[in-house]
Amino acid sequence: MDDNAAHIGTDDKATAWWRWFARRAVLLPLVAILLVGLCAWVFLQIKHNSDKKSDSLNAAIKASDAAFQTGDYNKQLDSLKSATDDAKTKAQKVDLYSNLAAAAANAGKMDEAVSYLEKKHEIDPSTTKEDAYLIGSYYESISQNDKALQQYKLALQYKQSLPKSNRNDADIQSIKARIESLQGGQ
Repeated sequence: MDDNAAHIGTDDKATAWWRWFARRAVLLPLVAILLVGLCAWVFLQIKHNSDKKSDSLNAAIKASDAAFQTGDYNKQLDSLKSATDDAKTKAQKVDLYSNLAAAAANAGKMDEAVSYLEKKHEIDPSTTKEDAYLIGSYYESISQNDKALQQYKLALQYKQSLPKSNRNDADIQSIKARIESLQGGQ
């Protein structure tokens, strides 16, 4: 019986506390407002920090575009490299690695361009087939014809899987010509 009596006493204390709290009609809305305000503040801080990162990423991309316009491809590449830590989302990383690959190719650094596209494909494997022709052309430019041929065949499969169109048919013919050229040269 003593255990039940002790338990009832605890329940009475909790009930008494709740009655005291409920009688103060101002406290419950005040606590709710404070909680909502705290959550809103945390959300705004997170958003503000992510906006800072995307602002610095956008600034690096703008600097890269300006360098591209002047033909300073090494500067273009360097400005994009400086932004690699600022890309936080998957989409930002995919875009950044695409831009880095193009900048490296512009600067004549084909091995580096390939490595950026490979990093892009690790993040988003669905882009592997789309980029196959581009990677093939990078490999071909550095005389890695076996790898280029492999990529061109992947690009051909991808293009053949797309709906028929005049543009797509022309791309297929172009890829077939590249494959034949590389196979004939071996």
